[in-house]
Amino acid sequence: MKSNNNPSAEQKVDINHGFAVAANYGQQTIIYQNEQSDIVWAEKQNFDKYKYPEFPNLLEKDKLIQIIKNERLLMIGGSHEDQLDITEYIAMVLVENINQTKSPQNSNTESPQNSNLYVWELTCDEKTRISNVEILKKKHKKDNEYNNAIFILCNLEPIHVNKDLQKIQNAAKNSDNYVIVSTNIPYDKWSLGQEIKKLFWEVPHENLYNPQELAEALIKGIDKNKLLDKDLESHIRQRVSEQLELKTFTSIGRCVNSLNSEKEPINKERIDKAIQDSKNSKTSLEKWYHYQLDAREQLLAIGISFFDGLFEDQFFAALEKLVSEVWQQRDPSLQALDYCDFTNLGNHHSFTDEAKDPFDLNKFKFVKQEPYATDIEIYNSKIKRSNERPTLFSVAWKSHRRQIITALPVIVKLVQDSVGTKYDNWELYGNSNRRKRLRETITETLSDLGSVSTSSTSAVQGALIQLSADEHNEVQNVAATAIARWYRYDVNNKEKSKLLREKFLGTLQCFYSIAIRKAQPDEDKKARDCVGATVALAVRYAAKTDYNYSPQLSEELCAWLKELAENKQPIVRNCFRDNTLIYVVQLYLRQLYDNGILKHMIQQHADLNMDIALSLAIAVGTDSSTVKEILDSCYKECTQEWSINRRITTQYHTLLRTVALTYGYIDYNKTSTPFRFNQAFRRLHRILVEEKEPFVCDFVVIAICLLATNNLPQMEEELETLVSEFSEDKHNEIIKTLTKIYRDKAKLPESESQDAFPLELLKKLFQVVALVYEAVQQDEEKGTLTVQNAFLRLFDILVEKEERFISNSQISLKNDNISISETVTIAIRILASKHFEQLQLGTLPPKLTDNKYRDILKKILTDIYLDQRANQAGGDEEIEIKGCHYRVWTRSTRPATPMEELVYSWIRSENTTYHEIAIQASVYFVDALKD
Repeated sequence: MKSNNNPSAEQKVDINHGFAVAANYGQQTIIYQNEQSDIVWAEKQNFDKYKYPEFPNLLEKDKLIQIIKNERLLMIGGSHEDQLDITEYIAMVLVENINQTKSPQNSNTESPQNSNLYVWELTCDEKTRISNVEILKKKHKKDNEYNNAIFILCNLEPIHVNKDLQKIQNAAKNSDNYVIVSTNIPYDKWSLGQEIKKLFWEVPHENLYNPQELAEALIKGIDKNKLLDKDLESHIRQRVSEQLELKTFTSIGRCVNSLNSEKEPINKERIDKAIQDSKNSKTSLEKWYHYQLDAREQLLAIGISFFDGLFEDQFFAALEKLVSEVWQQRDPSLQALDYCDFTNLGNHHSFTDEAKDPFDLNKFKFVKQEPYATDIEIYNSKIKRSNERPTLFSVAWKSHRRQIITALPVIVKLVQDSVGTKYDNWELYGNSNRRKRLRETITETLSDLGSVSTSSTSAVQGALIQLSADEHNEVQNVAATAIARWYRYDVNNKEKSKLLREKFLGTLQCFYSIAIRKAQPDEDKKARDCVGATVALAVRYAAKTDYNYSPQLSEELCAWLKELAENKQPIVRNCFRDNTLIYVVQLYLRQLYDNGILKHMIQQHADLNMDIALSLAIAVGTDSSTVKEILDSCYKECTQEWSINRRITTQYHTLLRTVALTYGYIDYNKTSTPFRFNQAFRRLHRILVEEKEPFVCDFVVIAICLLATNNLPQMEEELETLVSEFSEDKHNEIIKTLTKIYRDKAKLPESESQDAFPLELLKKLFQVVALVYEAVQQDEEKGTLTVQNAFLRLFDILVEKEERFISNSQISLKNDNISISETVTIAIRILASKHFEQLQLGTLPPKLTDNKYRDILKKILTDIYLDQRANQAGGDEEIEIKGCHYRVWTRSTRPATPMEELVYSWIRSENTTYHEIAIQASVYFVDALKD
């Protein structure tokens, strides 16, 4: 039965990069939130396991329910194996508690009929940070959409919320919702205040459940066909409730699975053995793997662990590929796999949690898109306990090492083939959601397998180096994330954490040595550089782990930052600059500034200035006081140098232009920031007046343009002041600076030019140039530019041969070729849209009528005409042509646009040049409005 509470398209839960699988508990909607796509609704989930006697009552249940009802937030932490089950159990109890208070006599209250339960499963991807908690706000107050909703944040880490749970609690209180947080990070690592501390409950390892209820849960879980008599039930109660042999719900589950898999009748000896084995998860798994599975099933168990988490058909497709290409050589019976082959593996694995595989539709030209059911309903292949996968790898490695190793090339190929659209294997690669899920699954597989032992690490490194050398970022990311997962903390096993971190650091050294060594004559240099880029990515992901457990970046990772900053290989440089640096600086701004690393990179590596500036601007959202302190300190240091007449670029110049760019990038519209755009503008203004070094001025101009773009029309007066103070040469300098930026970037090879400077941003800068000229008063005595002069100067740029800028090179950014002609045309159109009369086109300067530039002029005239035509009001109807809307007059004559009137005057002119241009322009106008 489907839920009746499925939201409309307008009501979807809004989470960054999130998808949810929804189900019902009674009348409650339950949504499992992950990072992969939008909300997907699924069939009813079985939450009966959290009811007594299937699940024992928590002894501190009432206390926890009282906390969350009063405070709207509850944190459940620790390292207990039942933690996630307890989290969902508390949510279920809270749902029932809320609904029990809604008696018939209270039906007229404002409370909704049901309390909805939303579960977010967060992953290690930093993009899933819940910095925006708008989901907890009442989006549709009249429908009480999120009123009395219960949100579960599973496996939450400090980095997901920028170590600030207060915002989530406040949002929950303001919207009458509840939030239950599950976290493996110790409380002292969260850096939370005393107010939150009272909401943190660490799951105790003793006195968690009533022992009698644990015994009843075990008895209830045993299959009825096992025919337990009263004597055996009494024996179980004695061992569990009196002797306290099993103390967790998870261990009860292991014991149930063991007894249910027994092929012989159950007796006391088998019960005792099952209880003993169930105390330890690895012992229980070893017994199951070696003594209850045959050779064929053991390989299938390994295959299940390889592809845990895939859609069911995707799982079969991947496993069949592995079997047919490798494992059938050892066991010919492994063919034509079906669901029945996994029956004996049910204790470890199941096809559960029905989800939808969303299919993204593109826009059609004629067909109206209706809300038809295009999503595919499908089950997931899932290991019942996520922590069992690395344990099974550890068990299987001892006996099936060669089978695992020979499977790795197939797994590598699956990842490599997951890039781009594939239609020849729909089950594996049918859409972006499937391809992403495949890569994420294999990432965890390789990482877990590599953590088993030294020998397994060596085997996995061979697979990871192949993935690292791939030219596709998605493939490199699999290797980087798998490596970075070894850099982790285990507060309960510090020795294991140390060994894993050594694996991480050793792998980085091994891979980076390959990346920086002198290339051999027959070696693929690009592949070598890609390995270095993967190292940079792995450092970025590892930095997140430090953030969760410590306020400081480790010395090892600080050293890697400095090491990577010295690398000039284009692919490595771009990855370090655009991914690692821009991310790590935000997290560890104070530390990197205090220890001198940040300042060293600014002053010694000028090409990093833009990225560091952007990082500082982003960090304003989380640590504005530190950013302000850094900018003030650097600015003060730099201004002391203005009295020195320097002829060469110095370290202080790089510092100054980073400061300037940061002021340009900051979002001044956020009320929480201490920065104000007018103060930043005045500081940039002073730099531009005082500083003589073009190396700095070029970037100050960019910063001013950025500032103006994002804060017009508030800055019109400041812009007017700026322009009026400058000579005509300074105005030309603005245009030349922007043109020079384009030229410089155009000369870079394609691999290095991509993302080096966003060409879409360049478009915006030229728009700002036009807006600057727009603010200029027509005062010839002051020598300021008129609108007509601005138009002519932009036209000068437009008619320059583009080949002089980009000789023998092509600029490509995300498959979008952008020419300087297009860019400057935008600026001209902005001027013409508001100041057409001031352009004084009635008498054209000779350069505009030159035959060489006729096509450019007609294009400009046509663009101005289309803008004016689109802005005409009135008429009887509206038509759409090439994505633009125009009014039409069917019962009267349409009034002429100013451009049309100008062209008509040229047609009547005795000047043959004007007459020819007018006729040709009229043809252009007509053609432009043809669909």
